[in-house]
Amino acid sequence: MSRQMISRRKILVGGAVLSGFVAAPAILRAQAAPISVGFVTGQTGPGASIGIPYSRGIAAAMAYLDTIEGHKIRLIQMDDGGDPSASTRNARKLVEEEKVDLLIGTSGLPGSVAMAAVAGSFLVSYTRAKAEGLGLRGDVGIGSRAERVVVITAGLVLAPWGVLPWALVLLAATAWITVAQRVLHVRKQLMEVND
Repeated sequence: MSRQMISRRKILVGGAVLSGFVAAPAILRAQAAPISVGFVTGQTGPGASIGIPYSRGIAAAMAYLDTIEGHKIRLIQMDDGGDPSASTRNARKLVEEEKVDLLIGTSGLPGSVAMAAVAGSFLVSYTRAKAEGLGLRGDVGIGSRAERVVVITAGLVLAPWGVLPWALVLLAATAWITVAQRVLHVRKQLMEVND
């Protein structure tokens, strides 16, 4: 019976290979794309008494947890001064320029409704484009572009009589209902294709 010697070199190489297998998932997670979060709140103006604590709260959350499953969280914070039109501009900038994955805000109801309308209008277009990219029909729903233009135009024309906030609420609601209708319609089409 011959006894084979295991050299120190073989032990080191084996250990390196084993640690590479053990460390590989952590290395891959560390290279994951960041998650961009857009946060709009009133740091100044009438909503500052609520917005400043919100800002401190999200700063504390970021200090506690700034990575999820290897994805670094990138927070982009913007001040809307309690102005719904600034909330809208900030939401558009965060989505179009900063390419955020998640949109959070704001400290006041008017700004929140405006941001919901912006996010919903982006998703209406996105769900249609995604459906058509899959070769499916995605132009269903009660809030297509024409309806959204009519609602916002009526709200602007009747703004002196206080109709604009209600037009924004209607715009946000119809946009999100349309998103749900399109997602469900695409799901139905995909189920029919698979059957």
